Amino acid sequence: MTKNEIYETEITGMTAEGSGVCRIDGMAVFVPMTAIGDKLKVRIVKVLKSYAFGIIEELLDGSPERCEPDCSVFRQCGGCTFRHVNYQEELHYKEQFVHDVFERIGGLHPEFAPILACEERDGYRNKAQYPVAEVNGHLVCGFYARHSHRVIPFTKCRLQPEIFTQMLEFLLPWLESCGIIAYDEKNHSGELRHIYLRRGFHSGEIMLCLISRISIRKKLQKHIPELLQKFPQIVSVSESINPDKTNVIMGKSVSVLMGQNHITDTMCNCRIAISPQSFYQVNTKQAEKMYMIAKKYAQLSGTETLLDL
Repeated sequence: MTKNEIYETEITGMTAEGSGVCRIDGMAVFVPMTAIGDKLKVRIVKVLKSYAFGIIEELLDGSPERCEPDCSVFRQCGGCTFRHVNYQEELHYKEQFVHDVFERIGGLHPEFAPILACEERDGYRNKAQYPVAEVNGHLVCGFYARHSHRVIPFTKCRLQPEIFTQMLEFLLPWLESCGIIAYDEKNHSGELRHIYLRRGFHSGEIMLCLISRISIRKKLQKHIPELLQKFPQIVSVSESINPDKTNVIMGKSVSVLMGQNHITDTMCNCRIAISPQSFYQVNTKQAEKMYMIAKKYAQLSGTETLLDL
């Protein structure tokens, strides 16, 4: 097997990263954007000692579980992995991944509870971090292309609440008007690295944290009231300075520009203060469901305190 050779084959497995798996001459070949049951021609793009990578050259007969991605940048963006298959098939894949870890890798055979589907496939995330770049002299944000740090400009991710889209479409020209310059990772220059949004699922409170290479406080401070007038849901505006050449997003500290240093929300009727650095499950409704199941399994008598550690 050599690079650029084309083989006719069928996808018989799936990885957790969303690539289909086929076997060619006894070697596993990983092909992104495929589904189990796809019959296709695969072009080999990289060959290693025990496995290889390929791309779709021609889809001959698509799997019945395949669907047209409902996101215009799915094929470029490195965020989602399964929008090319229907949701029930995605659940089946994920359930099988767990079984494989225990049974095939661990040699264990426990009794498995059925997977619990999320009621909302879209709009469920309460947090998003968007890398910022400059394109044609303007600020853009979005998500990194697969296996790269090249920003795919996009403000309408289907996983985020609609209010995030509205905010991004306002923020980018607003930040430009404040004189903010995008961070240039290659030259380690410029200012704004990431836009970080967080929203209380139940409270509706919103946090905006701007991650920059150097402080942008002086450029922004007098303009922030315009932002709050447009989006009164914002209760916290802060900056985090990260001067390092690193893949880590947040800096070592956070400085409040206006408002408070946190948002509040409820999780299973418990009131929680959430800072930019806080760990908090990004899918609130599914997390609440998970906690309630754990509580049920614990068979509590009513005198205990349930902790998430």
